[in-house]
Amino acid sequence: MSTGNTGSKGALVTATVLSIITAVALAIWSIISYVNMDRATKDLASERDKYAAIAPNPQSTSITQLKEVQAVPERGLKGMSLIDVAIKQRDELQTFLAGAGTSDIQAKAAVTTAIEAAKVSAGNTTLSDATVVDAINALTQQLTAIKVSNTQLTSDLAAARKKVEDTLATTTKQMETNQSAVADAQKQAQEAVAGSESFRQEKDGLVTAAQQATVDATQVGEESVRNLQTQVAQLRRQIQNAERERDQARNQLASLRVPVDQILRQADGKIIRTPGGDRVLIDIGSGAGIAPGLTFEIFDPLGVPQTTGAPGEDDTVLKGKASIEIIRVQPGSSEARIIRTSPGASIREGDLAVNLVYDRNIKYNFVVYGKFNLDRRGDSSVRDGDALKRLVSQWGAKVVDQVNIDTDFLLLGDEPLVPAFSQDDLQDPIKARQFEEASRDLEAYNDVRSKAQSLSVPILNQTRFLYLIGYYDESSR
Repeated sequence: MSTGNTGSKGALVTATVLSIITAVALAIWSIISYVNMDRATKDLASERDKYAAIAPNPQSTSITQLKEVQAVPERGLKGMSLIDVAIKQRDELQTFLAGAGTSDIQAKAAVTTAIEAAKVSAGNTTLSDATVVDAINALTQQLTAIKVSNTQLTSDLAAARKKVEDTLATTTKQMETNQSAVADAQKQAQEAVAGSESFRQEKDGLVTAAQQATVDATQVGEESVRNLQTQVAQLRRQIQNAERERDQARNQLASLRVPVDQILRQADGKIIRTPGGDRVLIDIGSGAGIAPGLTFEIFDPLGVPQTTGAPGEDDTVLKGKASIEIIRVQPGSSEARIIRTSPGASIREGDLAVNLVYDRNIKYNFVVYGKFNLDRRGDSSVRDGDALKRLVSQWGAKVVDQVNIDTDFLLLGDEPLVPAFSQDDLQDPIKARQFEEASRDLEAYNDVRSKAQSLSVPILNQTRFLYLIGYYDESSR
């Protein structure tokens, strides 16, 4: 065996011996430590049993609270045991509740008595299990309520005092005002008494003046009445003179007017040729104010039948034997077509042509008033009156609005009919309005007719007018 191997074995033996020694030492230390720990555990259990009655759980809330109290610097309890802290705290509470020198039993009795008194004072019977704090709170609430009530009462008292003071001040001021008013009234009464004599004298003077003024006014009034009576008599005489002059003027006007029958019978032209068929020639040509569309009524050379034109007279006598319409105007003559011929009649040379509206020398003034019925089938209307106005204007005459001294003809429409309603019918607003409108229309119609009669203006109805212009049959188409 070599020397290196011998050294290695020695080191191994040494290490093994040291390990055994260390293990034995650790075993001995463990046994000793176990024995000591067992002894300490028994001692701890003995101590716990010893202090269990005093502090069963060192970590309980009570122990924690005592530690917190002990740690408060202001209390000066640092370094004292918790038992001493608890005893000191109990003594302080006992002294606070019942005073110095009392036992805990006395303190508890005092607290119980105080709580019962608080219940009675607060009127609260639910404090049977109350603590001192509850009792104090109840009394505090009662005290607060009393203070609030006292404050309100104090405020009300101050307001009442203020109101009394204000009322007193107002009353005093009013008394002073009343006293001043009484003094002024007394002064005025004295002045009135002093001036009554002067006022009576002045009043007597005014009465005398008024009586004299009445006499003067009566005289002036009587004089005015006499003057007015004189003026009325003069005006009456003037009116009578004016009426006489008016009647004379009307008579003169009537004498100056061409008689109606003469106007109606006046011919405007005559037939100069009858070439045959439905054509004729008339001796009125260009330059005489004639135009196509103008119609004429044709009569025998004897002329238009004589008539007075009185209302109600048979208008058919004014119907000629034929009617013609101008279709072409030539120098010196015009061509016309025959639009109507009476049975058994024929147009000959020399027959007379009449159109009341047309006149080559005069421009007549026509008043067209009322409602007309050109087609003679429906009701009368203002529209047909407008159509007649256009004919009058178209054929050379002039349409005016009112009847006056310059009016040549009045073309009067149908007389308005006033419905014969009974009194019961007139209770209906619609019928009453119809009656009123018809009555107004009739009154206006009669006024126009009366004015034309007073001025001797020829009055033509629709039929007479249409016959005298050769348009009777054309109007109904």
